[in-house]
Amino acid sequence: MSKTKVVHLVEALNVGGLERNLALLVTGLDRARYDQEVWCMVSGGPMAELLETKGFGVRVLRLWAYYLPHHLVGLVTRLRAVAPHIVHTHGEFAGIFGRVAAILARVPVVLNHAQNRPPQDQRFRHVWQNKTLTALSHGIIACSEDTMRYYLDEERIPSEKLVVIHNCVDETVFRPAPKDRALMAELGLTDDEWIIGTVARMTDVKGHRFLIEAAPTILKQEPRTRFLMVGDGPERPVLESLAKQLSVDRQFVFTGIRRDVPDLLALLDVFVLPTAVREGLPLSIAEAMACRKPVVATDVGGVREVVKHAVTGLVVPPKDSNALAAAILDLLSHPSKRDAFATAGLSYCLAEYSASLSVKRLDALYTNLLSGRGLALTPMG
Repeated sequence: MSKTKVVHLVEALNVGGLERNLALLVTGLDRARYDQEVWCMVSGGPMAELLETKGFGVRVLRLWAYYLPHHLVGLVTRLRAVAPHIVHTHGEFAGIFGRVAAILARVPVVLNHAQNRPPQDQRFRHVWQNKTLTALSHGIIACSEDTMRYYLDEERIPSEKLVVIHNCVDETVFRPAPKDRALMAELGLTDDEWIIGTVARMTDVKGHRFLIEAAPTILKQEPRTRFLMVGDGPERPVLESLAKQLSVDRQFVFTGIRRDVPDLLALLDVFVLPTAVREGLPLSIAEAMACRKPVVATDVGGVREVVKHAVTGLVVPPKDSNALAAAILDLLSHPSKRDAFATAGLSYCLAEYSASLSVKRLDALYTNLLSGRGLALTPMG
């Protein structure tokens, strides 16, 4: 029996939570049973290189807009030529464009992986597009319970077409580790400083500015505190300028995109995710917890599914710099609380968000959907 062909469609393969989660699922599925390719609708990126080094086919299609007929026809033609058993789309752009093409190409199983609620100003358009495409395809994978509730309650997607598969963490990479002294020296950090950090793409949605605005209050009580800002994005110049305006720029280290995120997490005393608007299931929080770090995060989207308030970390209101500062200072002042949260967070992360668990759930979903259409997977070993 031949392998099951899966084509994953995604807008690009940058170093974001969606892309990291996609890579973990692709690399985790059994190669003896699945033949997988990842097609980037618009552009490649660092995660494309990672997948290629692991032997997976990656195509960059340069399809900029799904409303251009020749782009849609081109994707349909490619899918018909490859004839996959499953098309699995990831994210908003691929979720619309990719599902339309897969339906027209008559792919047996078409799935969309939803990482978040749509932005408020796009809800109307998203609802009618998504309801139509979901009716014509085979389901939506929600990354969190919060995301699933949105589709159930607000878009009225039938429950039988929804399943939750959590964003996941590679527990073999993100794990407790000692501080790397050479890395600390590279970043200009010392042992007698508190190190507060965040890992996120620098967009206004992620709320970095609220952490910067919290810094003066934190530094007034704990002057030997440094802030590690890992990531890049369009808001970075604005954030660097804000740090200068508040005279805290010397306390901040903007690292840009890094490939050594687990080593950077090992340096932290507290991990912070100050998201301002919306969040699906924040992978960066789960990764920090897997590295045994206490967490302070804002109460948006699926954050409370990961951060159990006063158990694995502290949850504060979004867009509230004072609340953020108070929670961080609370943890810095109470070592026993930091330790308890870190221990509980590690246990919870391994139980709920391990890559092996999410891969197992995805494998079961693929198997069920294929068998429901009279298709069978290659038997295991």
